[in-house]
This record gives sequence, C-alpha cells and structure tokens, in this order.
Amino acid sequence: MTTKAEKAIINSWKGKIAQNDQWALRAAIRLVQLQTAEEVASSATLDSNGVGLGAFDADIVTSIVLKYTAGIKLSRGQLDVLRRKMPKYAGQLYRLTNPRPGNSTTGCKKKGSSSVGEADTSGSVSSDEKKWLPPSFSGS
Repeated sequence: MTTKAEKAIINSWKGKIAQNDQWALRAAIRLVQLQTAEEVASSATLDSNGVGLGAFDADIVTSIVLKYTAGIKLSRGQLDVLRRKMPKYAGQLYRLTNPRPGNSTTGCKKKGSSSVGEADTSGSVSSDEKKWLPPSFSGS
C-alpha cells in the first residue's frame, strides 16, 4: 500500500518526467537497464514481471534509449515521446528507491539484464532519485 506521502512524491516525479526532457530520458534509460538483454535486443517485453517497460512502450522507448547511448542526438519528437510515455513508470522508479519486502521492483537488475550505456545528464536530484539514476549521473 502506498502512503499519501509516497503518492505525493510519485505524482511530483510524474510531473517532472512529463515536463523535463532530462528527467524523461533518465527514467527511460533506467527502465531499459532493467530489461533483460533479450528484451533489449528484441525491443519487446518478454517477461511480465512488473520490472522495466510495458509491452506497448518497449519498442519505441528501447529504440530511443539505444540511439541516445550510441551517441546519436535525439530529436524533439523522440524527447516528446519519452515525456509522454515515461510518467506512468514513476511509481516503479519510486519502488526502485524504496524497496519493500514482497515488491517485485527491488532496485536490483533482473537476471541477464541489459548493459545499456549510462546517461550524460545534469540537474539537481534528491538522494532517493539518485538511486534510480544511471551510475554516471552526478546531480548537483
């Protein structure tokens, strides 16, 4: 069960992800990192385990993240897609930072998880948010 305070944080993160390209990109990278290598290779969700991207988002989000991590500059349209699709994952990102017994999203990578590159992003974040950011992120 999610408390009022937790819901407030999740809603705040949803708003930040929906309004900020960097937040949306960081969220997408972290969720693609949770996908298995097979899921990333096929740009699909193969395991229905509550971790990573949903089936309807896996193809487009994985494609965008792989382009970004390959050093390809993302278009305005691609960033808009991330800002539209990623807010629904704010609760999962929150659970990555605050795992509870019995949660399927523990903050640990799934067996065989992908080795998608790290984000080169900037911005100010809380200690909880740093837990779901890619390791190379250094918020101020």
